[in-house]
Amino acid sequence: MQIQNYFMEHTVSSDFAGQEIEFLPHSAMAALTTTANIEAVVNQDRDLNTIHFPSHSRTYLSNRIATEAKRMFIVTVSERLGMNFLRVLLRENRSTDEHLPLQYGFRIRDEKNVFWDGNDVERFLDAQQMVCAPTFKRGRFDQKAAFRAALPIVEATRIGGSTGEDIWRVRFHGEHLDGWAGDQDLEWRWFTVKMFRDWEEARKDKRWTKKVFGFTCEEIYHLVGDP
Repeated sequence: MQIQNYFMEHTVSSDFAGQEIEFLPHSAMAALTTTANIEAVVNQDRDLNTIHFPSHSRTYLSNRIATEAKRMFIVTVSERLGMNFLRVLLRENRSTDEHLPLQYGFRIRDEKNVFWDGNDVERFLDAQQMVCAPTFKRGRFDQKAAFRAALPIVEATRIGGSTGEDIWRVRFHGEHLDGWAGDQDLEWRWFTVKMFRDWEEARKDKRWTKKVFGFTCEEIYHLVGDP
């Protein structure tokens, strides 16, 4: 698989409330991070050839990526940062997929205590939102999304309201919705999304009676309901 081409072809793009959205859905990330793909990239990495990194070390790194850092692997490959960068990044505490998104303001260093180029770290941090699209669960109203630019929205149209309310007609990516019967084609199901200052304000709104799920993103509460 040509990973770079696959990455570009399977990135989902849309626009919501003036925000450009780009994310990789679950199926695309799974296809990119097969054991064969990870091993091929690690074994062919030029940066690792410049250091003493024997075959058993490459096997260990490949296994660790496959179990703890598949999404980080995607970001590293997409930004052409190299597997040595990812190897050094994984030496840091709380630097695995479980802890994404990683926060700005930290630096990484190798075994010789030499700091890595901060520009590479910043490129990684800027790009990580692509693999951070959340999965929303039906009936949950306390969910969180890290980035508005990575909300799993495939289409959105502003429909407004009688008093200038900020209400949108939205389709979410089917792979990022959980809690519906398996035979439903969620990709083509429309929802309404209305934004509020917080969850308490949303509870007082008339649209609360049609609620399906809700989430907070960048300090704005989004109430998702039936049309």
